[in-house]
Amino acid sequence: MWHARLGHVNSSYVMKLQRLELINMHDKQSGKCDVCVESKITKKTCYPVERQTKLLGLIHTDLADLKQTMSRGGINYFVTFIDDYSRYTKVYLIKRKDEAFDVKQK
Repeated sequence: MWHARLGHVNSSYVMKLQRLELINMHDKQSGKCDVCVESKITKKTCYPVERQTKLLGLIHTDLADLKQTMSRGGINYFVTFIDDYSRYTKVYLIKRKDEAFDVKQK
């Protein structure tokens, strides 16, 4: 409990505070703190990706919403197309998600 209250400090600091009678601990802490264990988990290495060597070889696309943003004309979503080689980006604003299929034909 004190470990969490003190911002997940090292257990030796908690014990030191107890010896100085600055905190009162009734029971001993046992096991490891789940939050501390989870925060020390390392991410897997991201390996470099080979980029395309020709124009329009690979197109990245994404459909997203504008969340709570008010827009003119009732636009709620946008679709992005990004060319992997040139990084040329095109953004289309749409009202409904089902319009995304029609966008790529424009």
